[in-house]
Amino acid sequence: MASELNDETSQVGSKINSSRAKTMSTTPLLNPIQLDSKIEAIDNFIYLSQLITIVREHTREIRRQKQAGWAVFQQYRNLLTSCTVNMKYKQRLFNQCIIREMMHSFECWALMKKGRDIWR
Repeated sequence: MASELNDETSQVGSKINSSRAKTMSTTPLLNPIQLDSKIEAIDNFIYLSQLITIVREHTREIRRQKQAGWAVFQQYRNLLTSCTVNMKYKQRLFNQCIIREMMHSFECWALMKKGRDIWR
């Protein structure tokens, strides 16, 4: 099937880059997919800033989102910890940048108790 897809794309002047292509499957592949070379099988990847895994377990994604929020906080640390900046502006910056980064695609998660505990 992959070779057929590669043939069809080459007819329109495109080509699948086998060095960048990856496969992900819920069951082990008996025969690895090959184009020019063997395509790497993976168990997780990041798509649109969200960690996609085969196992429905969001603890790694929650940790990633928390780290992303802390990274944004570090960018604005001087402003957020300053005594001279009005609290109203600190709140606005926090809500618009840090909370937004931490909650990115949060509504899609089906959290289990372990995930809720990590989030707190």
